[in-house]
Amino acid sequence: MKHARGIALISCGIVACGLAYVASKARAGGPPLVTPLTYSGLVTDAKGAAQPLKPLAISLWDAVTNGVKQCGPVNGKTDELGRFAIALDDACAAAVKAHADLWLLVNVDGVDLPRSKLGAAPYALEAARAVAAKNDTLYSGNGIYCGTTAAQFTGNLGGFAGAKTTCETKCSSPSAHMCTADEIVRSMAMSVPISGSPWYATFTKQYFNGNSYVGDCASFKSSDMFWVGHYIESGQPNADFCNASHPVACCD
Repeated sequence: MKHARGIALISCGIVACGLAYVASKARAGGPPLVTPLTYSGLVTDAKGAAQPLKPLAISLWDAVTNGVKQCGPVNGKTDELGRFAIALDDACAAAVKAHADLWLLVNVDGVDLPRSKLGAAPYALEAARAVAAKNDTLYSGNGIYCGTTAAQFTGNLGGFAGAKTTCETKCSSPSAHMCTADEIVRSMAMSVPISGSPWYATFTKQYFNGNSYVGDCASFKSSDMFWVGHYIESGQPNADFCNASHPVACCD
């Protein structure tokens, strides 16, 4: 088994830019609605470049070094953008119930990274990417950018639900949806590149020259030329009238 010190530069970059984010975002929040323990994040190298299609293995231990393994390894892989989301198994759920203090060990492509301590609230730990379920619909919270649609649309997307359906297809995920401003900022902070000039959701009004306009194209149900929506242009927020056409930024 290789250890992180053998490739300190690469593994340090992975920890700082990717997996450290996962450990810091595990949090107490009540019984999860879907998959009790799902850990997600982004794997990068020391220069911040995403690492696609890297094998991952996650296990839980009762000490920061040595100790006894409580569950795992549970295997997964990063996607084409270097992102990952791994649902832990029943043994790990039982371990979290039984132990107030556990450490997460992540192995990336055969390299053990330093263990990260989980929070002290048994079973209330949830994913950074929690998934809500209602009316047979899944919606991921605290998502990360997963792609921009190839097709372009006016501001009439059939509402947020219509935009979500478009993103489910784009990202091949039932919990994908139109990105929110918070998710755009999170993705950019994690060095996830956002392509095109896509619409995204802010749920705010827009002001031009002191005049107030309906924002988000009336919840993305209107192509009215006198209403506006937000889109991203060269990494910066911008606004356009709803009769203009843009692709959609999708997150999951």
